[in-house]
Amino acid sequence: MATVHLLPGGPSAPVTAPRRSPAAAPRRHLVAVPAVAPRPAPPLRLTRRGRLVVRFGVGLIVGVVVMVAVLLLVRPALAGTQVHGVAVRYHLVMPGETLLQIAAEEVPGVDARDTAARIIQLNALRGSALDAGQRLALPVRG
Repeated sequence: MATVHLLPGGPSAPVTAPRRSPAAAPRRHLVAVPAVAPRPAPPLRLTRRGRLVVRFGVGLIVGVVVMVAVLLLVRPALAGTQVHGVAVRYHLVMPGETLLQIAAEEVPGVDARDTAARIIQLNALRGSALDAGQRLALPVRG
């Protein structure tokens, strides 16, 4: 059966499309080409920015591996289980008092310099300077 097409623009005679005969085979447009051996991939070439990114990435990975190794392999420091309590009494510093005077008066019979060093250690002082009204922990003899 023929196809009828009407053209726009007014009355005209219908145009019929030509019929194809079933015997005529369609033309082939693709032709088979023999297989060619694949070429080896060219060597990878990076720009200066690419090399910088690769170096940074490798450095970052190495840094993370080192940090993880340090965190996993280093044993934490353990404090001793024995607690040594120190018996102390407190002294209120009066105006004009020095650390050596307090050490000599409060712990007689012991070298004042040793006692002053112990007072500095007990009170976590930075030096021998004292302020009036300061409360000091003093070691008790015994």
